[in-house]
Amino acid sequence: METAGELTSPTDQHPLSTRDSQAGVVVIGAGYSGLIAGAILARNGVDVTVIDDADQVGGKGGAVDYGGYWIDLAHRDARGTGDTFLVSTKRGRYSHHAAERAGADVKFEGPFDPLMNVHFLPNPTKIISLMKGPQAMRVMTEEILGLSARDAKQYFATLDELATNDYLEYVPITFREWLPTIGNRDVQRALLRWARIVFSIPAQDSSVGRVIQALKNPQLTLLANDHEAGGMQGFMEPYARVIRAHGGSIRLGQRPIEITTGSDGVTGVVTLDRSSAVQTYSARHVVFAQPVWDVIELLFTSRLPEELVRNAEALKGFGGDLMLVAMGLRSLPAIRATGAVETKPTFNRILKGPDCIYGGGWWIPSTVSRRQAPNGKHLLEVAFGTAGPGCADHEPFATFAEGKAKVDYTVDYMREYYSNLDTIVEWSSYHLSKAPTVCEVWKPIRRAPLEAPGIRGLYFADSTTEVDGQEQDIAANAAMQVADLIMDRLPTIQKPTGSH
Repeated sequence: METAGELTSPTDQHPLSTRDSQAGVVVIGAGYSGLIAGAILARNGVDVTVIDDADQVGGKGGAVDYGGYWIDLAHRDARGTGDTFLVSTKRGRYSHHAAERAGADVKFEGPFDPLMNVHFLPNPTKIISLMKGPQAMRVMTEEILGLSARDAKQYFATLDELATNDYLEYVPITFREWLPTIGNRDVQRALLRWARIVFSIPAQDSSVGRVIQALKNPQLTLLANDHEAGGMQGFMEPYARVIRAHGGSIRLGQRPIEITTGSDGVTGVVTLDRSSAVQTYSARHVVFAQPVWDVIELLFTSRLPEELVRNAEALKGFGGDLMLVAMGLRSLPAIRATGAVETKPTFNRILKGPDCIYGGGWWIPSTVSRRQAPNGKHLLEVAFGTAGPGCADHEPFATFAEGKAKVDYTVDYMREYYSNLDTIVEWSSYHLSKAPTVCEVWKPIRRAPLEAPGIRGLYFADSTTEVDGQEQDIAANAAMQVADLIMDRLPTIQKPTGSH
């Protein structure tokens, strides 16, 4: 795991006087997209500096070493969004292509079968597994969505017709506006239930355009099995290794406070370290690899189009808190109903009541990521995410106690689901990531363009960038495209073949 001291000399970390560092490209954000962009550029001979306020790479999308256990979604000072699995896409496979482009040794594991277990509460509990194979569609429509064979036919016909449209035209249209045009109330309810299963909260505010985007490029859920870092950090460290190996610089503990500009575009970045000492970085190309709403604090907003600022602030408003319980296990739990030991990392989603209200979920990622827990041990993670202010049933937690109650409900149910949970838990801890942290990709808002309009040399590469993909795959796609744009504009760089 990287620390600031390991990456630079003491003089670099605590200079006696402010000085300017020259760089071909500065990347703001050492999260997933920033590391991908930095690794591709460094591998192709670009002088690249990656800066981040946090004390390790990975951002919210990585994991933190917690006494030998790697806790996902837990870094206090990190920016950006994250998730419990990496979501790639079947057609785009942007995360896979990014690893190839960067020469990063990412150990992808998955997709898994079942894809998800859905627990319908309260009692009598119904548990349905989303499996791969020919029966998957029938299970989804009949057992999970509750549709008759006739209604299921209309459900799929509706989706097939919807997928023929340009998703960008439908981004501003919500389910609330579109569903009444279908007519069939059962199909309407089924679509809302599907939205809750994929964590589009509240379901009525789901973007029809984002659903079209997902239909055109279905998703894969993956985990990493890195040899050095556990959990989601296994998707991050391989890119940091590439940057270091090719002479790039990663400056941690450096909080960006300003992107400087001149009459012809970007001129550099200003940062503060832990002592509030100022450092400046001169560069003609700056990649902003954090959520687009953060850029507003670093630029005079008059330099940005009003629509971009308005959309960025609206996206931030949908970002919620995340409460997580981590449990160190001495062995894997046994399912009470069958006696079988839980050996897969399948995510378990809870839906409550006839309206299928979101109730959080849990998973055991250490069954795949061998570094996520010490030898012979396992890590179980329980999570409950919220949406942003104004989402009546999923606002950010007012207090710690409120968030704790949400995940404790899930833990209480898990004690019934597993026969031996209390006897195998060696320790447990609560982890709270404050908004905006949960990756929300279903909202009816246009994201940022790849290049900042009117500011030459400023690029956006994050899951809040308007490119093809799903969740982290969006970030990977944006990072590759931005790296190509920069290399096209640096005449001494030869862009490799097979780029995306």
